[in-house]
Amino acid sequence: MLRHLSIITGVLALSAGAEAGQSDIVGHWSMPTSGMVIALAACNGAVCGEVIGLPDPAARDQFNPDPSLADRPLCRLQVLQVDEAEGFDGWQGRFYNPEDGTHYAVELLLNQDGRLQVWGQTGETMLTRIIPLAVVWSPVSPDREPCEVPPVS
Repeated sequence: MLRHLSIITGVLALSAGAEAGQSDIVGHWSMPTSGMVIALAACNGAVCGEVIGLPDPAARDQFNPDPSLADRPLCRLQVLQVDEAEGFDGWQGRFYNPEDGTHYAVELLLNQDGRLQVWGQTGETMLTRIIPLAVVWSPVSPDREPCEVPPVS
């Protein structure tokens, strides 16, 4: 009986740790080069990110390599899905960059200053062209409705 209680306690601790890790990056993040805001939230045991802020709320996915997707709106487009990584304090997964239509394998790490370091590459190392991605996303508070026109300063 004591052994079963220890196993149950261990499983609960592991699941609580996973939820705590996810909550570290859940929130709103600004992509500095584009002015896009990405909302990260828990989804199906992972963390997913969707576009909720754009300089042009009517923007379309014009750089998508699939012509049938080039006219879809960027607002509310899911662009990220990551899971907690094994072997380091971060997350690994996939990111679609609508700025250039490129899909990246990414690693995310929460910096001590509260910003999110995003590293990525396309293709398999040594097999295809590698396009590096190394940016820092900053946390932002949601100051307007998703994809609403930003206020004029």
